[in-house]
Amino acid sequence: MEVVALTEPEPEPLTAITTTRDSKSAAKTKEPLPSAPLTVWTGSTFRAFANLLKTMVGAGVLTLPHATSKFGLLASVVGIALAGYGTSAAIIFAVRCNAKVCERGSGGDEVGVWERIGRAAYGRLGVVSIISSLLIAQLGLSAAYYDFIVETIMQHAALSHLHALAVTWVLLTLVSMIRKLSSVAILSLVGLITYIYIIALLVAYSSEALDCSAANASLTADQLQCAAKNGDIAGISPICHPGAAEPIAMATWSGFGAWFGPAVFAFEGMGTAMSIYASIGESMAEDAPPGTSSTVVRRYTDRAFRWVVGGAYSCGVVIYVCVGALGYLAFGSSVEGTILKSFPEGPAKANAQIVLAVVLGCTFALQMNPVWGVIEPAILGRGDYSAAWPVLRGVVVALIAIACVLIPAVDAMISLSGAVGFSLLGFILPGLFFLKLNPNASVAVTLDRSVAAGLESMGRAESPGASANGGWGATLRKNALDVVVAIALVAIGCTGSVLGVYDVFQQQQHPDAAIEASLGCSLDE
Repeated sequence: MEVVALTEPEPEPLTAITTTRDSKSAAKTKEPLPSAPLTVWTGSTFRAFANLLKTMVGAGVLTLPHATSKFGLLASVVGIALAGYGTSAAIIFAVRCNAKVCERGSGGDEVGVWERIGRAAYGRLGVVSIISSLLIAQLGLSAAYYDFIVETIMQHAALSHLHALAVTWVLLTLVSMIRKLSSVAILSLVGLITYIYIIALLVAYSSEALDCSAANASLTADQLQCAAKNGDIAGISPICHPGAAEPIAMATWSGFGAWFGPAVFAFEGMGTAMSIYASIGESMAEDAPPGTSSTVVRRYTDRAFRWVVGGAYSCGVVIYVCVGALGYLAFGSSVEGTILKSFPEGPAKANAQIVLAVVLGCTFALQMNPVWGVIEPAILGRGDYSAAWPVLRGVVVALIAIACVLIPAVDAMISLSGAVGFSLLGFILPGLFFLKLNPNASVAVTLDRSVAAGLESMGRAESPGASANGGWGATLRKNALDVVVAIALVAIGCTGSVLGVYDVFQQQQHPDAAIEASLGCSLDE
């Protein structure tokens, strides 16, 4: 059922502007649009919200307690909030750049949003950069999903690694046959509901673990070392992690690299955001009254998408802060790379693993949708290829399975994908594109020229400088703030990417380094 809501108040009816140019002058005419306007709050908007939130709340949330233990409680809470703001701002930057490119008439409807703005900003280099980062981010994310599902099948179905890989390939290939995001919207809602169970389980275990702090405080240094090695101590419940008795670190700046990859990966909706934006645009175009211009459709699409991004990322920040803080407060520095491994063995933990595997499997299609949008036209060409696309998707899922054989650790895949792919996609490239295209300045100049050319009586008409939006001073201040945010995205993204990749390789070479550092001794002693 479609939800009908009133549109935001407009100062005047929307009009379509058509422009004709010759060598001497430019003439503009206004055509009235149909009286029935589009609506922002439709069923497609709520489906888009569910899809975007579900693509964010995925495997990345499992690593946030461990990342928080590395960076410190206060630093992580503030950092997650800033990361959410930064990535959501990057998405809006991309939408605004796309609007400028479309208004300028460059690009084209036959290419995707990312490809369009990449080409407009830096030509072929921009296209290659954005497509490469998109593929790295989404394939790395999908591989992390694949790894987790394989681990769950091996543990609970008593299958070998090879058989678990094969079963997972069959299941995920079938899921990949879903071609429209609206087809998996109901699966997204189911996924969000199942995460309530997992978070409730975390709250329950965290409460129990926090009650053990007094018991842990009485342990000797030797017992703490033994607990770090073996996971429990005779006479003490396995849920009583020794790290919970340690002082809570508020900020550990040396742990920024270990925190950055998982934190950026947690906001994994960046990769699918433009696909969701395109799906909203398609629904708006279908619902638009006859005669509605594409400019007006895009305006309402942008407005609806801003609400979707703001709502989804606000919810994501709240969820991530709670999960990261609870996990760290409960299990301290001994929290595992994925929080489920810190839970005690039992039916509740097993159910959480199985439910999460089902959720990740169901949303695999959402995460792979941007990948299909890139490789299918590149390999099969544009047009009707109804017979070939299922085979291609099966082959790509098989290649992901091979990557999972090479990198079987879920947390390592998450950290590396976040530090490389999602850092480029969510921080560096959107900032660079925005600084290059500068859509704010374009809008200001366009408005100024339109007023100068179209108003016959300056005394009768109100200039943009005297508008209710605060005038040109407010416009310039907003432009300056956007430029600062864009520069910060590029700087933080580059720094975090380098430190994050370095930390991943350090951990791969010496996986017990973090435990030894906290104990002050070698685990081999």
